This record gives sequence, C-alpha cells and structure tokens, in this order.
Amino acid sequence: LRSKVQFGACRMFHLNSFKKRAQDKRKALEETKAYTTQSLASVAYQINALANNVLQLLDIQASQLRRMESSINHISQVRKHTADQTAVKRGPVFAHSFLRLQIRKT
Repeated sequence: LRSKVQFGACRMFHLNSFKKRAQDKRKALEETKAYTTQSLASVAYQINALANNVLQLLDIQASQLRRMESSINHISQVRKHTADQTAVKRGPVFAHSFLRLQIRKT
C-alpha cells in the first residue's frame, strides 16, 4: 500500500511538474508573441516616421527648386531686357559708324 501511495504521489508530482512546464511554455510563448508584436509595431512606427521625414525633405527640395527656377527665369528676363536695351542704344552708333566707313570708301 505504501508503494502505491508513493507511486501515486510521485506520479502526481510529475504530472503537476509537466503541467507547470507546459503552462510555463505557453506563458513564454505568449510573452514572446507580445514582444514580437511590440517590436514589429515599433519598427513599423520608425519606418513611418522615416518615410514622413523623407517626404518632408522632398517637399522642401521641390520648393527650393521652384524658387531657383523662378530666380533663373527672372535673371534671364533681366539679361534679355538689358541686352535689348543695349542693342537699341548702340544700334544707331553702329549704323552711323558703318555709314561713315561706306562714305570713306567711295
């Protein structure tokens, strides 16, 4: 009888130990899942933040390019206008010099 009681107690101990290990494994698995989910959420947040920063940088660069294009167009218009004014001012002088040269040749 004593050996049956000991066997039963030993068996219960092992079964309880097995159940506890199984529960510990399930708990460890659930904790691992929670950590994995938290880590993936953190990575997704960081990627989203990076993407937003890159888009913001691209918007700033596009704005800078538009301002530069506008400045270049303005400079080109001023240069053309100045060149036109210079041509108008010099036109009669060159024409007069050309005519004087033509008269001397004859």
